[in-house]
Amino acid sequence: MIDNVLLFKIGGKIIDNKTDLDNTISQLRAIKEIKPSIKSIILIAGGGSNVDEIRK
Repeated sequence: MIDNVLLFKIGGKIIDNKTDLDNTISQLRAIKEIKPSIKSIILIAGGGSNVDEIRK
């Protein structure tokens, strides 16, 4: 069982907006600080204009 990895699927459009992306990353960092046993956070883009490049 992998209990020290968080996997998040985020809307791809968020990547087009730097402020929203920065806020999301900041929130994920806060989660990691609250629960130090988390070793990795994986983000998967769900769509948006850059999704094909991100998934390569």
